[in-house]
Amino acid sequence: MTEENWQHGAAKSVAIYLNGQGLHSVDSEDKKVVDDNFYIIFNAHDGAIDYKLPDEAYGKGWQFIMGTGNSSPDDKDIKKYKAQENITVEGRSVVLLQNFLKGQLLK
Repeated sequence: MTEENWQHGAAKSVAIYLNGQGLHSVDSEDKKVVDDNFYIIFNAHDGAIDYKLPDEAYGKGWQFIMGTGNSSPDDKDIKKYKAQENITVEGRSVVLLQNFLKGQLLK
């Protein structure tokens, strides 16, 4: 990257996919340990940034779990997203999304 690239808002953000199917652990009965998948978005820019969520290969649906921004939904209004849907992340905030196995979202 050049110095000019660091001046763009998107250069001040990163998203990380945590694959719950990719764990290299087994339980006490020698069965593979699996978990849900998570997507964490870090926005260090002072303005909001739109992210496009991963395609269905990574999960059919995502549910908002928590965020550090001012407009995080209340527990009674949990936001759900489809694969490749856009999500706006407020400036200087972090958002945690959870994917559900078999594409099922929590109610």
